[in-house]
Amino acid sequence: MEIGEGIYEINEFDNVSMFLIVGDEKALLVDTGIGIGNIKTFAEKLAGKPVEVFLTHNHRDHVGNAPLFPKVHISRIDYGMGKMIRPLTSRESRRQYIDVTLQKQKGKEYPWKEEDISMFSKEQEPEVILLEDEVEFDLGGRTVTCYLCPGHTPGSMVAVDDRTSYVFSGDCCNKFLGIGVRPIPGMKHASIEESYEAMKHIWNVGIDVKNIYSAHADFRKVGEPLEGYVFETVMEGLKKIVEGNYAAGKKWIQMIDTEVDIAFFEDIEIQFHVENIYGGEKAWT
Repeated sequence: MEIGEGIYEINEFDNVSMFLIVGDEKALLVDTGIGIGNIKTFAEKLAGKPVEVFLTHNHRDHVGNAPLFPKVHISRIDYGMGKMIRPLTSRESRRQYIDVTLQKQKGKEYPWKEEDISMFSKEQEPEVILLEDEVEFDLGGRTVTCYLCPGHTPGSMVAVDDRTSYVFSGDCCNKFLGIGVRPIPGMKHASIEESYEAMKHIWNVGIDVKNIYSAHADFRKVGEPLEGYVFETVMEGLKKIVEGNYAAGKKWIQMIDTEVDIAFFEDIEIQFHVENIYGGEKAWT
């Protein structure tokens, strides 16, 4: 679906979304989704020009089809989470994610076949370009700037298009947000304090808060942005957690076998661990 001038949302199973931003000379694909079908061929045909790939973070529903491309870009810290791309893009991993997704979408039919889940060989491991904060992609006539926004993962990033000021937030901003709740062996999570500072920095850049597109079509419809108050409410919620100005609860997350602390701000739920509120040395410097 075209959601702006030269910007397309590509969605899998009414769940995970990728975004294609088309410039005069080339295009940028934000994430590669669960990995059903051939997103490379589809994106190149849609754009009509070469396509580069930016991955918002290193979770399997965002890097699934990355091996189709010769080169991908991801934050330096998130690459260290498991030396992306394998095994997150294994056929077994993608098939499992589809099963979980379809259980949530009962009664809906999707036109896909088992052979749409490609088997990637070791030789298909893409070249990985490691990103720091505020990296720019010059697409010709438009520039997309990628900002670090640690929290959901230690090295999560968001993309901001200069032509429209649209924000592609990956899983950094939503009405249901987990900040450092998934255990990562050998990795340090970013703190709530760091997440707040990063969101405040992005806010001060001058983004269009009425056009923030999260990577999951759960709290918004495909083709429509998050409601305009969400980014600021999440940001202010993180600030209140840092200040101790919130009412805490507990919740057991069966999928990751972990108990988390929760806080509500309007209709937004933030999941976190109280011991991870304050940061010392930044995880991503």
